[in-house]
Amino acid sequence: MARISIELPDEVAARLAALAEAPGISPDAVVAELLGRDPLPQPDLEDEAAMAAWVAEGEADAAAGRTVSWDEAMAGVDAIIARARAARG
Repeated sequence: MARISIELPDEVAARLAALAEAPGISPDAVVAELLGRDPLPQPDLEDEAAMAAWVAEGEADAAAGRTVSWDEAMAGVDAIIARARAARG
């Protein structure tokens, strides 16, 4: 297992600490759980054509209004964590 260190803004660190308050859930476990989920498809960053197509797709989504606010996205993250906590008992 690899160990990494990151710097977080104070408000993000506080949110992470709050998410990890349940017994047996460390901040490391919260981050590992979130990062371990299957992310949205991402292009090969070495392939310029794939990257350009991916950016164009994102721009088209934004232009069509297919976006979510930061608050909506974080509510989804909170729901995922709540389900994980409930499943662990």
